[in-house]
Amino acid sequence: MAKAEKFKSIAVTLVIIAVGFLLAVHGQTKIKPGMNLFSPAQDVELGRQAAQETEQHLPILNDPDSTAYINRLGKTLVKNTNMPDLPWQFKLVNASEVNAFALPGGFIYVHRGLIEAADTEGQLVGVLCHEISHVTLRHGTNQVSKAMLAQAPLSFLGGVSGGKGLFAQLAQLGIGVGTNLTFMKFSRTAETQADLAGVQLMVRSGYNPEEMVRMFETLEHLSKGTPSKFEMWFASHPTPENRIGRLNQEIGQLQVAPHSIKNSMQFNAIRRRLHGMPPAPKTPAPTPTKSHPESQQRPEPPSQRLAAYRHPQNLYSVSYPANWKALESGSGALFAPEHGVVQTGDQQRIVYGVLINLFEPHSRHADPGKLTLSESTDELVDHLIHGNPYLAQINERQRGRLAGAEAITVTLAGTPKHGRAEIVELIARKVGAEIFYITLIAPEAEFRTYQPAFRAMSRTLRIFE
Repeated sequence: MAKAEKFKSIAVTLVIIAVGFLLAVHGQTKIKPGMNLFSPAQDVELGRQAAQETEQHLPILNDPDSTAYINRLGKTLVKNTNMPDLPWQFKLVNASEVNAFALPGGFIYVHRGLIEAADTEGQLVGVLCHEISHVTLRHGTNQVSKAMLAQAPLSFLGGVSGGKGLFAQLAQLGIGVGTNLTFMKFSRTAETQADLAGVQLMVRSGYNPEEMVRMFETLEHLSKGTPSKFEMWFASHPTPENRIGRLNQEIGQLQVAPHSIKNSMQFNAIRRRLHGMPPAPKTPAPTPTKSHPESQQRPEPPSQRLAAYRHPQNLYSVSYPANWKALESGSGALFAPEHGVVQTGDQQRIVYGVLINLFEPHSRHADPGKLTLSESTDELVDHLIHGNPYLAQINERQRGRLAGAEAITVTLAGTPKHGRAEIVELIARKVGAEIFYITLIAPEAEFRTYQPAFRAMSRTLRIFE
């Protein structure tokens, strides 16, 4: 296999899933999900992990009749989505707060307080369809992807690896996969998308979509009387502007069956059953895991003793400081000390470390395979600066060698919004039509401390062609 093809065969590509249901609906809004670095299978993996951690803190309601009802209702609805084969599960939480939330992959939780607040099954279905739409539009992993790309490409260019590497990578980037996902706050755009996709799903499922409007009106009204019961809902569900008007506009474009469902005897029975139970307690929210702020802890200096690393697909080998950790992602690898990747503000960033990866130029003016090393490096640097606009090149590019081939060294510097001034030194060489690069990231004040380790890694790098 050719060298470039060898690398390309294992590259993780961006996964962008479009939602395209047009069943018996005329003129509905077409909703396009955002970019996503995760595969649908990884959505399930993340959601299952988050569900396991979340359920250690939540009082799941162990009432067979109520649980069977919410599962039966939820699974009837998801049959009319574009992802019916996810491992959907619907569970009731014995909590008085009015709330519901969805985790990636189809794990949905409904607080008992929400059912007690709903007047009809249609109102409950409206909330369920809203949460189901968060799952099918993949809003959870879209948000995690945006958090990762906020530091890109000082992160892994491409996707994310599966298996244990997925959780290790996210943990190294300071992104929690447990209760952090549970308390993720979606944007107003995501909430609007879930509203619109939700009423479309209600119509496909035979329910009156106006019941979603009634439910949101009910929640707003009740929240004025007992705001503490709605804190969790409004904390994780920011209200889009003109929500009711936009929903009514969408409903006007849908072909709603004249005798669509508003209520059921089963809902009334379950609601009476819940009201007959002892009052549900107010559940304290588990605290999301937070990474160390950049100002708290700094890594130990890189060890002069080196450890050996060889990529699992036998792409390259390198030696790195023994007190650092190696983390793989597709064709790339990150080598960083403890506390080298931190959360600053709402972003996760590499502050200390060495990143090795591939970059595929996408020049519109030439066949990428015909681009020179200089042209390809220009595109890589432009990509770096686009993802990290605080960076700027600070000196002339230097020509040299990397792993036995001609290479270009570029040095960038700048001060991120929530951090100290930093230097990024990049060495790039060609591998077929792609660019293989190694990058050192370190604070400007400590760059010279880390530069010898970077030089040692550059000297020991071997690429297997």
